[in-house]
Order: sequence, then structure tokens, then C-alpha cells
Amino acid sequence: MALFRTRGILSGIRNLHTTSALPQKNPSEFMFKISGYYKFGLLKDDFLWDYDEDVAEALRRAPEHIRMERIYRAIKAQHAEISHTLLPKEEWTKIDDNHSYLQPYLAEVRAEKREKEEWRANN
Repeated sequence: MALFRTRGILSGIRNLHTTSALPQKNPSEFMFKISGYYKFGLLKDDFLWDYDEDVAEALRRAPEHIRMERIYRAIKAQHAEISHTLLPKEEWTKIDDNHSYLQPYLAEVRAEKREKEEWRANN
């Protein structure tokens, strides 16, 4: 029985190139749409793990309004998930709004970390 299901899946994968769901010009837009997190109003940096040392430091360095917006989005998404609903379409994250708000701070933290490691290695 499982063999037949696998064959069905494999034949579906072989025929994927003919479907219109695949990205034609913009693969990042395709990945954005299949991820589904936009339906909860989340941004891609909202998925960075807070317990990671670098992410925690980047969050500490970020302005307070960025931290508060992140918390608000997380609470709103958790509420929608618990109630088994999606946000109204007007509250979904649009691909143009899906920016990396934490990446500049994270890059700064990681550059400082590399610099410290190089300094320790040379001294």
C-alpha cells in the first residue's frame, strides 16, 4: 500500500515542472507564498531563535520599537494559531513588507564576535 502512495507522490514530483505553481520569474516570491507565515502577519526575522546568543544580543541592540513590534506580531500569530484561524487578508504580510529588520544588528554582532576571536588568536 505504501509503495503505491510513494509512486503517486513521485509521479506528482516528476510532473511538477508543468504546474503553474512553480516560480516562473521570482523564486523568492514562490518561497514566500508556500511558507504560509505571511498569513499570520509574521516577518522572516521573527523566526530567528531568541535563545541564540547572537540573536539575543542583536535584539538587545535593536531599538525598543522593533522589539515591541516583534513581540506584538508573535502574540497576534499565536492567538490566531490557538483559535485555528488566519488573520484577515488585509493584515497578512505582503512580500514588499517582508524585510530583514534584525539582519543589520545581527551582522554587527557577528562581525564583532569574529574580530574578538581573531584578536584572541593573535594575542
